[in-house]
Amino acid sequence: TVTADGGLDLVFVASDHETVLPHEIERWNPVGPSFVWVRVPTIAQGETFYMYFDGLPEDEPPDPTLVWPDHYRGVWHLGGDVTDSTQYVNTATGDVIAQPGHVADGVVLDDADGALPPVAPATDSMANVFATGGTVSAWVRTTGLQVLGSSILQKAAGDDGDDGWQFDFDGLEFRFQRGFASGR
Repeated sequence: TVTADGGLDLVFVASDHETVLPHEIERWNPVGPSFVWVRVPTIAQGETFYMYFDGLPEDEPPDPTLVWPDHYRGVWHLGGDVTDSTQYVNTATGDVIAQPGHVADGVVLDDADGALPPVAPATDSMANVFATGGTVSAWVRTTGLQVLGSSILQKAAGDDGDDGWQFDFDGLEFRFQRGFASGR
């Protein structure tokens, strides 16, 4: 092995070989596929950035919250858990079942299998996330999502009672609903 356990000695730098780029290790496998998110401000055609190992002391692990800009209110990789990678720590709830995915690990979202879809918390940082525009995105494989209204992600309503939202699959199409008081 040429890297520290968990890839904690990785460092990513811009093309100047000096500017350290924030990164988050979603999954590290020293002899196989690894998934690392790197915040690169811009990449012009032909420009590169570099990865080095043995670059940082192991007692200074990467800080995932630096990868995601302030306007990201929640980033859930769903690799077997519902931990939020942003500075807001909007860790969701739900009894997810881990499932290998095509790009990285994922979770089973079909309630028939005993899984409970992730529910984002009703925190201040998640309140009115769509007031000035907002985006919810997910990479979803629909095979097996046959239960009517299979939820992919939802946010419980907050104290004002009508700011809940849900992203789901109804067996035929994806739906996004917002402005309701229900939630798990």
